[in-house]
Amino acid sequence: IAPVLLAASRVHADTQSFSIQSFTADYYLDRNDIKTSTLTVEEVIVARFPDFDQNHGILRAIPKEYQNRTVNLNIESVTDQSDKPYQYSTYGENNNEVLKIGDADSYVHGPTTYKIKYSLRNAINFQEQDEFYWDINGDQWQQPFSSVTARLHLPKEIASQLTGQKVCYTGVAGSRLQNCTITTDEGNADTIVTLQANDLNAGENASMVVGFTKGTFVLGPEIAEARRNLILG
Repeated sequence: IAPVLLAASRVHADTQSFSIQSFTADYYLDRNDIKTSTLTVEEVIVARFPDFDQNHGILRAIPKEYQNRTVNLNIESVTDQSDKPYQYSTYGENNNEVLKIGDADSYVHGPTTYKIKYSLRNAINFQEQDEFYWDINGDQWQQPFSSVTARLHLPKEIASQLTGQKVCYTGVAGSRLQNCTITTDEGNADTIVTLQANDLNAGENASMVVGFTKGTFVLGPEIAEARRNLILG
């Protein structure tokens, strides 16, 4: 499921004519005492708006579900480059929590930074191995990206379960192009897996896949509860 950044909600075709200078996401992956995955995300998005009055801000859609199960999404903060809180509201749409960031009474111009922090659970893909398989910027943008960077931070206990499989993809939905790099840095504290992709066109996404030994993570009890509630109606 891809997080998606959208243009400001204003009835004018030109509101889409801005660009994304950089999209950087730091993912802090861990697990609790029952091995349910936890994920804290810190995004820094720098949008470049025109110098004239056109945009009030952005809409940022963050998934509330992953593979048809809840991720217990919690929005922690939305700030500017100086950590000053932005004015924002939220609404649900297509299993996403949409953040409407900005002030309807003012316009944004030039490079503008948005820092968004949120937390998730159960963001693991269970296949032959356990995988962190995540779309970084999403494929619904009408803007180009100069740079997309993602860093997956792993504590030693989790890093010890890495299988060595890591891959990145770029392009439109379903693409298996690999116009990106993915590297691993084993530091003294955390291990960091870094994806870098440059010059993505409108509608193009970067994805990261990192493999872990089967059984590294388990689904949280809230997943079973949600399934029971669905069956019971």
